[in-house]
Amino acid sequence: MPALDTSTQAWPRPSRPRPIVIIGTGAIVTTAHLPAYRRLDLPVIGLFDIRADAARAAAREFAVSTTFASLDEACRVEGVVFDLAVPGDQIEGILERLPVVRPC
Repeated sequence: MPALDTSTQAWPRPSRPRPIVIIGTGAIVTTAHLPAYRRLDLPVIGLFDIRADAARAAAREFAVSTTFASLDEACRVEGVVFDLAVPGDQIEGILERLPVVRPC
């Protein structure tokens, strides 16, 4: 007899969600991440993509107020959740630039 799946399927919504900065604005972001954040009413405050026109287009479509001119500018934002939507070989280099978060 197979074991019952006890994995969590839903989590409580955060009472004070942190703002989100998305790095990378390719198809997965515009067809999945941003629509999901909108549906869940999670605050996306900024976008960065090496293709500035793609970041601006996504910002217009999803009413995101800020597009960052550089990766360094995006990575300097503190107190946010970073959504990295980039090819796997780019993640380590981006993680090295993000602010260090110290546990409370």
